[in-house]
Amino acid sequence: MILVETSDDSKIDEKFKEIAPKMLELKPRDVKEFGISKQTLWNVKNNIETDKIEQISKPIKIRLLENVLN
Repeated sequence: MILVETSDDSKIDEKFKEIAPKMLELKPRDVKEFGISKQTLWNVKNNIETDKIEQISKPIKIRLLENVLN
């Protein structure tokens, strides 16, 4: 079930920025079941910390939003 509207990139970025602090607390074991590797999680965290959220791919943002919001 898709909870995130995927047609509007700006809304995805806005929602992602809202939950970014929560993303920094995630551990690899927390996201493994969503199909996100340890390296991908590290890259996401690094991009959040360096304020480069636009470099995170849309599918990864959507996957994290759908699973972290639940």
